[in-house]
Amino acid sequence: MIASHARGPGYLFTKEEFTDFTLELESWISKGGNSGIFIRQPWREFGPRGDTRPGQRATDGVEVQLDYNDPKNLTGSIYNRRPCDKVADSEERWNRYRIACEGDRVQVFVDDQQVNDFRGLPSPKGAIGLQMHGG
Repeated sequence: MIASHARGPGYLFTKEEFTDFTLELESWISKGGNSGIFIRQPWREFGPRGDTRPGQRATDGVEVQLDYNDPKNLTGSIYNRRPCDKVADSEERWNRYRIACEGDRVQVFVDDQQVNDFRGLPSPKGAIGLQMHGG
């Protein structure tokens, strides 16, 4: 994993880039917390002052949002691309996530409930990353 941190969000990315995969993990979000999981983020060097935010360029990967305070991008949303269909978990407890990427499609499951099915992944391969905004 490669870590990058400047003022603002912190990121942790794999060194390897992936195409089709299934990622399973557990996460705890503190009250008021904001985080995310980047998928298929084309790898790039982060300098000592950071870099542009991942998931913001047209060719970047996407962020699966972990946040209960952003009504536009609640947990399970594909950040600024497709809102989640429902919220299946909550803050202040461990939640299970499964993110399946195949071709241009990503499916997001939270505690075994599908909350998103998005087609249109802009990047065919890339790193997997974790974000911590604070809180």
